[in-house]
Amino acid sequence: MTAMQKRTPDPELRQRAEAEVQEKGRAMNLPEQDVRKLCHEFEVHQIELELQNEALQELQRNLQASEEKYRDLYEFAPIGYYTLDPNGEILETNLAGASLLGRGRARLIGARLQFFLEPEDIDLLNAFIDRAGSSDTKEACDVRLKRNGGELAWVLLEGKSAAEGDGTRIRVAATDITKRKQAERALRESEARERRRASELQAVMEAVPAAVFIALDPESRTIYGSRWTYDLFRIPPGGNLSKSAPEGERPTHFRTMKDGAEIPPAELPIQKAAATGRPVEQVELDLVLDDGTMHRLLGNAVPLLDESGRSYGAVGAFIDITERKRAEEALKENVERYQQFFNNPLVGYALCEIITDEHGNPVDFAYLEINQAFEDLTGLKREDVLHRRVTEILVPEEVAELTQRYGRVALTGESTTFHYPIPSLSKWFEIAVFSPQQGRFIAFFTDITDRKRVEEALQRRTDDLIRKSEELEAARDEANMYLDIMTHDVRNANNVSSMYADLLVELLAGDQWLYARKLHASIERSSDILRNVATIRRAQEESGRLVPVNLDAVIREEIGSFPGASIRYAGPQVEVLADNLMPTIFTNLIGNSVKFGGPDVEITIRVEEPDGEVLVSVEDTGPGVPDEVKGKLFHRFERGMARGSGEGLGLFIVRTLVTRYGGEVWVDDRVPDHPDEGAAFRFTLKKAA
Repeated sequence: MTAMQKRTPDPELRQRAEAEVQEKGRAMNLPEQDVRKLCHEFEVHQIELELQNEALQELQRNLQASEEKYRDLYEFAPIGYYTLDPNGEILETNLAGASLLGRGRARLIGARLQFFLEPEDIDLLNAFIDRAGSSDTKEACDVRLKRNGGELAWVLLEGKSAAEGDGTRIRVAATDITKRKQAERALRESEARERRRASELQAVMEAVPAAVFIALDPESRTIYGSRWTYDLFRIPPGGNLSKSAPEGERPTHFRTMKDGAEIPPAELPIQKAAATGRPVEQVELDLVLDDGTMHRLLGNAVPLLDESGRSYGAVGAFIDITERKRAEEALKENVERYQQFFNNPLVGYALCEIITDEHGNPVDFAYLEINQAFEDLTGLKREDVLHRRVTEILVPEEVAELTQRYGRVALTGESTTFHYPIPSLSKWFEIAVFSPQQGRFIAFFTDITDRKRVEEALQRRTDDLIRKSEELEAARDEANMYLDIMTHDVRNANNVSSMYADLLVELLAGDQWLYARKLHASIERSSDILRNVATIRRAQEESGRLVPVNLDAVIREEIGSFPGASIRYAGPQVEVLADNLMPTIFTNLIGNSVKFGGPDVEITIRVEEPDGEVLVSVEDTGPGVPDEVKGKLFHRFERGMARGSGEGLGLFIVRTLVTRYGGEVWVDDRVPDHPDEGAAFRFTLKKAA
């Protein structure tokens, strides 16, 4: 069939076409032949147009079929599609879009999409529409839709603008991502739980007072620990604790010991658990640091296993039982000591239970256990004592106070020690009692009867001595009174005699003048005796409280008391412990050197500070002190100088005061082994702090 045969032209169009052709032909005044030729061209052109029309109709049918296919895809797609205007009004939607919103399509057309959103998400949608309407690129956002019944659904909106005849439209694809959001939320919650668990585990590791170790490789080359572990091992936090670490990383400032020998790294609990995949339990070992500090540790190590059951590391926890071990040893010693007490033949033992009345007051006690010494010390037999009340065994009146004392201990827990007599046993006991638990007490006691008798005898003797001491005190006071009177009267007489002696020395000459000088010297010696006696009394009667004294000032002041003497001194500034009697020492020593050394004597005073004390030397060039006299020179009434005479009290006073100050005094030769070349009096004093 040709194209002409298939043609079915419209009659009206045919008539119009022919009329137009004839009109054009007349208008152009064409010959017949040209008109026929032109008609032929028109006919060919018409056939071409009809062929093109058939192709267009075929294309239209194909387009219609494609449109129907894509319409079906649009309508039945699992993703919701919306066409919105710039205000969010729904102009078109598919079934999935209507299903997402929970409304029929007819009710959605003309409604604004914002109406179906959670109020907090409306601004997100408006911003999304503005971006999509003003951009050629695809925009997206997540919003929550409200469905019928208040159910919320998370939706991913993706869209871009599309220009239509009457304005801009927003083509939006809506995907239900509720399950994804739920999964994301579950994942976040799971991660938060894991982080919380990790934080809790870390907090436990930091808080627990135990050494926690974690190895994450089967060879345990790297071991980390808790803060307490790093503090215990004296390693900065984060450092490697492993003895199996490579050379250079391995800590060397501690050793892990057992029974005195160092444990090989492979045998350490963490390494062993990680290597074998089996727990290592109840391991006790010693951590010895390089400064000698030792900690006894007790703990377990367990392997970390993967899904296939293979070990990839280990975890261990150890506690410091050093104090517990010490307590166990102390307890063991206490038990041994208790056994010693219990079995001691000299110490009685009794475990008793207190018995109270209805008001809780102690009225009696019963024996629960005793030792052999109890029987030996009291004479009471075990079978007569156990589980019986004390008032059934001894005289109730004798043990009434004893019951009260025991009751206070048993009921309050306050231990005590006291002495107590049992007249019916004719014995005194020293009792130490404590309470091991409420209502019970343990008493240890010893027989002190003989000691009490001795104490009573000593008390009687002490009373006698006190009485005699009081009598002696009274006698001394009376003697001191007479001495005061005599000293006062003799001093007055000496003063008068000295005045007359001075007068006679001025008036007389020759032998009489010499006799007057001797008389004057005798009166001076008498006055010296009185001064020395007064000094001795002061030294004995005063409290003897020592205070810091400037030694240099005392020496210089005493040197000033001997203006005619040749004295050399250049001592340091030093304070010593003494009192206001210390100048007397220098008065007597310098005075002796001046008195017995002769008119040409030279005196040297030295002060040294050896070994934290002060050594003072008073040396002279006088006649010296013979060796046989040196040992007794400082005794009372001893005269030891080679020439002259003295009353023998001055050096005794020196020794008394030096001893009072905590020092020692002696005499040497000024020149060693040459006693005739002068004496050196030396004494020590304590330096003031």
